Amino acid sequence: MGLRRLRTTAALAVAIGLATTGVAHAGALPAPAHPYGASYGEWHARWWQWAMSLPLSDHPLSPPEDRPCSADQSGRVWFLGGVFNSGGQVERTNCVVPPGTPLVVAVANVECSTLETAPFAGDDPASLRACAAGVADPAGPLYTTGVNATLDGRALRPVRASSPVFGFTVPSLADNILTCPATGCAGRSGSAAADGYLLVLHPLSVGAHTLRFGGTYPAFGFTLDITYDIVVRP
Repeated sequence: MGLRRLRTTAALAVAIGLATTGVAHAGALPAPAHPYGASYGEWHARWWQWAMSLPLSDHPLSPPEDRPCSADQSGRVWFLGGVFNSGGQVERTNCVVPPGTPLVVAVANVECSTLETAPFAGDDPASLRACAAGVADPAGPLYTTGVNATLDGRALRPVRASSPVFGFTVPSLADNILTCPATGCAGRSGSAAADGYLLVLHPLSVGAHTLRFGGTYPAFGFTLDITYDIVVRP
């Protein structure tokens, strides 16, 4: 879409209810809640730490890739999202999820870091948070609108969550999702802050599910429209 450092992703979904049921319940988990032991803001930081740790050339969220959604996942909770650095329609059909797996997914989000140049850069906690909020805030200078998510045709409500400042490491100076200039990022490790919309999906029931989500970035002239065809299989 032309901007190298707008790392937006479209969301998955949310469902509330007991995680042990294995059945999705349409509805947003309240923002003050701590699903699976962390706040929404903390999950937002962990999502970006996962995403930043992987090379762009082989990233499961790169539009040309058809890697399974299980790629590079570890632990009980899996991370899912849309695409980096571009808009458009993407359908992912290579997504088999084990029963009992919660999903933390970015709806439409952005991060700003100490490794990058303007306009997605900061050099202290306050400037990092302000930078990210400028894209996520509907009243911000580079705002997000039209955020949406559905699970099996039922509308869900994403939660806006700003992250604490967090540390991260990219896999190399040039091959990373920050898409730094050709000379590489300012370093491999840095600090960042994220803002935007998240949802948490409790374990889905065994079988097929369709998740669709997206959002629009008028200042950058693109819209995300992402579909995951998920199969929960023992």
